[in-house]
Amino acid sequence: MKKYNRLKANTPAHNWWKSFDTEQQCLIWDKIFNIRQKYDYTFTYIQNEGIAPEFGKKYSIPQKERDVLCSILITKFASIADLESPWLTMQQVINFIHSKDHSFENLSRDTINRKIDLLCQSGEIKKAKAKSLTEEELKKISHNRTFKYVYKSSSEALKIYKSGFTTAARVAPLEEFINDMIDVINLMPDEKKEKILKRIN
Repeated sequence: MKKYNRLKANTPAHNWWKSFDTEQQCLIWDKIFNIRQKYDYTFTYIQNEGIAPEFGKKYSIPQKERDVLCSILITKFASIADLESPWLTMQQVINFIHSKDHSFENLSRDTINRKIDLLCQSGEIKKAKAKSLTEEELKKISHNRTFKYVYKSSSEALKIYKSGFTTAARVAPLEEFINDMIDVINLMPDEKKEKILKRIN
């Protein structure tokens, strides 16, 4: 069972919460739950409708195994798509997931591999044999040459993400997430608002 640390007195987290009265705390939690609910909706709809039905049958296949790990993987691959080397080995993917959050640090290689396979089947990740890449490309990926396959975001999927016509964007538009976050900030005392605004570039 996952263990949570007790909220200790005089810590930054404790000091923030104790500055709100009970009504403010409840209103803030309500907004946080709204954000979480929208996030959960995206999985439910993708599980039933696929990632982007508007783009044809391939992207309208229900994905019953879709979860937060899939989202983390998609985000990671998409974030490096325009870099000098958009490819990752399976070991690099595993290392990234294990370092992402303590709740993922014990995930097995098989579990992560299954999620990668799922995303390859959905067309969001491209899998290639290492020997199909040039020597220059391989050097940019890793000096260790024990890997047989490499992975990256597919060009088709990247076009879909950039278009905005995805199931996730339709079910939970970014504007709604932003509005909920603004509502949370507006519920805070002026002193806390100022601290937050100073941290926004």
